[in-house]
Amino acid sequence: LGYSLEELLSRPIKSFVHKEDRIQTEKTQNNLYSGGNITNFENRYVTKEGKVVWLSWTATSLPEQEIIFAVAKNITEEKSLRELNREVGKLAKIGSWEMSFVDQRLFWSDEVHRIHETDPSSFVPTLDTAIDFYREDFRQFALSSFEKCIETGESYEIEAVIVTSNNKERWVRTTAKAEYIDGACVRVYGSFQDINERKQAEN
Repeated sequence: LGYSLEELLSRPIKSFVHKEDRIQTEKTQNNLYSGGNITNFENRYVTKEGKVVWLSWTATSLPEQEIIFAVAKNITEEKSLRELNREVGKLAKIGSWEMSFVDQRLFWSDEVHRIHETDPSSFVPTLDTAIDFYREDFRQFALSSFEKCIETGESYEIEAVIVTSNNKERWVRTTAKAEYIDGACVRVYGSFQDINERKQAEN
């Protein structure tokens, strides 16, 4: 952060934290003070030169000894790349998805949620609900492509129509690729793109 040890010790920790992150940081600190641990907690700090840096914290609390051990990693560049990718994804109307068979969890990026008109904070996608979003005449096609990818490892790229949570029909392009460990498929992942404007122009 560019401060001397004396400067760091002379002020409360929160005074170095970016104003927008102070409330969440205080909540996390209180959790540590009461004996909790944190992993990969991200917040912003302001350096002595006035620059903003992102730090990722992992901390272990020992309340009986009144000690907290913490390690921070500078992830400023990584966050910038993440944000850039997010913005590019918005412009291209493309997001990412992943189906993990290790923990049976389907992940959708924010852009995939936007395309489906679902709320990322409350809607938890599953394989069944994802397939059900496809319009009925495309549903079996999408499911068969996915199952073939799992069974044979053959990647695919399909164009189909989904019906969003707000009952809007939308053309999408989805790609998928399988990953295997010891002959077993552990995950399928790919991209999901809104191509509705292109399809309308073609029509």
